Amino acid sequence: MVQYSKSTMHAPTNITDEAVELAQDLGADCVVAIGDLPQVVIPTSYSGVKTTQKSLKLLPEVIIYDVDLTLTIPTQMTITSGINAMAHAVESLYSTESNPITDALAEQGIARLAGALRILRSDALFGACACASCLGVTSMALHHKLCHTLGGTSNLLHSETHTVLLPHTIAYNTPFAVAAMPKLLGSSINLGAPYSLRQLGMKEEDLERAADVAMNSPYPNPAPLQREKILSLLRDAYEGKRPL
Repeated sequence: MVQYSKSTMHAPTNITDEAVELAQDLGADCVVAIGDLPQVVIPTSYSGVKTTQKSLKLLPEVIIYDVDLTLTIPTQMTITSGINAMAHAVESLYSTESNPITDALAEQGIARLAGALRILRSDALFGACACASCLGVTSMALHHKLCHTLGGTSNLLHSETHTVLLPHTIAYNTPFAVAAMPKLLGSSINLGAPYSLRQLGMKEEDLERAADVAMNSPYPNPAPLQREKILSLLRDAYEGKRPL
């Protein structure tokens, strides 16, 4: 077994290419956690995998949810990765591709995570699994588009970005996803997580560019996407103004 330890946040292409070349040179039979070969995935946080593609080829053959591996996660990472996982269910609930089964998974996933992030790691993993499962069937929307945009343009930490933006993207979509919102707002929690993009190190001058990038190749979204409204959302998130 060979360990590749150069993985970095947001999976830049040069790192991905290097890892693929190593696997090819070794004639690897499988890749643990990431790769285009048969995969065995062992999550150690609750956020799951960030990707801008959806394909059966990307799905792991095996996922092992081991509670013991999560016990040493720092408290802050536990909170933000858990809210990141909730974001999967949030976008599934108001997706045009949602159905009664994904809705039930999303609601249960959010409820388990909301009640488990402080103490019950096994419930948190179940919640993360449920949230990831429903998003695997439905499509991502504005929230994930903005998180991917800010990760790529400002190199912000992924789960922390989800944590800051989620209240704002929920508010943006509330008038157009009324049925989904009570399920989400009923699970709203305050665990001392970061609440502004400024806290994450984003520069105010980058907000305009982020709004432009978010409008390019947009994901399907229940509310119409308007640049000025997205920029206003980002400004509020930058300042830490809570919309809910």
